[in-house]
Amino acid sequence: MDCVPQSDLPPVVLRQFALDDALTHLEGEDEATSKWLSGGVSTVESVRRWIESNEDSWINDGPRFAFAIQTLAGELAGVIEVNVDHSHFAGLQIGDANISYGLYPQYRGRGLATSALLHVRDFMISRGVLRAVIRVEPENLRSIRLAERCGYERVGAVTNDAGTEYLVFVAELGDQN
Repeated sequence: MDCVPQSDLPPVVLRQFALDDALTHLEGEDEATSKWLSGGVSTVESVRRWIESNEDSWINDGPRFAFAIQTLAGELAGVIEVNVDHSHFAGLQIGDANISYGLYPQYRGRGLATSALLHVRDFMISRGVLRAVIRVEPENLRSIRLAERCGYERVGAVTNDAGTEYLVFVAELGDQN
């Protein structure tokens, strides 16, 4: 995966979400986040349930690993998630991980998502992931550009059971054995 050189990117910290992050996460949600990532407008309670679900997934070793994207100044800037349940996503196969991400509006355009995507690569390799897959709705141009900028190759398109079409971008991580 040939992302922009790490030295040219702003540093980020990837960490687990905490319940204390709920209000900041909710305040960071905008129309784009609701549409492309959350699947609808969130509430404090739905964000708290999502964070608790994330905690359970970390404790139970997956399949979903949601990271808070944090600046070095300690500001919560967004989320990047690795989901290794290939059976849950149209277009994935054994050894794949679905990657999803979103930044709060005030943090977009700074290279933070690129940096987070680069950093999460090492986590995926440590988990034995063979292919990182980003599925993007065709209208989500920012996500398409991020995938392309980070060396993900467009391999086709899939439609899920609900009829939503996704462009599929893949980065080969290799056989870890």
